[in-house]
Amino acid sequence: MHSSQSAPMGPIDTTWPQDSVPPSAARAVAPSLWQQMRPAVYRFLGLSLFLALAAGVIHFEVVALGSHVPESSLIEYMQESLLALIVGLFGALAYRRPDLRGFAVLVGGFFLCLLIRELDQLFDAIYHGAWKVPAYTVAFAAIYYAVKHRDSSAQPLVRYTQHQSFGLMLAGMALLMVFSRLFGMGVLWDTLMGEQYVRGVKSLAEEGTELAAYSLIFCAALWYVLEQLKSGPRRR
Repeated sequence: MHSSQSAPMGPIDTTWPQDSVPPSAARAVAPSLWQQMRPAVYRFLGLSLFLALAAGVIHFEVVALGSHVPESSLIEYMQESLLALIVGLFGALAYRRPDLRGFAVLVGGFFLCLLIRELDQLFDAIYHGAWKVPAYTVAFAAIYYAVKHRDSSAQPLVRYTQHQSFGLMLAGMALLMVFSRLFGMGVLWDTLMGEQYVRGVKSLAEEGTELAAYSLIFCAALWYVLEQLKSGPRRR
């Protein structure tokens, strides 16, 4: 019998293929769980702190000032301030981002109309319902500008609905336009309190809900606008 001999083995190639990444290096490059979760955690903390600030204003209004939440209250002033800041954010976006200008003017005009409505007491000094004139004027001007500049309004609007902040904006708008209106209906509070009806309780519930809604809307607007100002073409 002839003994079989195995062919001599050459040197083993221990080099890693150039088109792949060693497992140890892949683990080093891959982001950690905290790095992936950090933006969401920061957003949650920021939103929580801002809502806590809104709740603090309500507590200060009622407990420290002993207010029954009249129409000219600290809560109302904060609502109006938030609306003014939202208008300013989209105004800055329109100024700095020409490619988003039509969209920014449209959204800013919408919130400016809400601000005018909140300031109806000032316009009532002229005559009752006078706020409608500037509000309708702003609405018409914003819509006209957006339609005339479709290249900077239509597609940016579609892209905005796909942005992460849009869900928060929708939540705030639904809370403002639907829940607060139904929650603040007089029949609900008349039935609940009966002969012990206290208007301040109803006003606090309604205005507090609106303040929470405006807080959500402001946070959503701030989130979106800051991201857009950091990216994209700048105004020359």
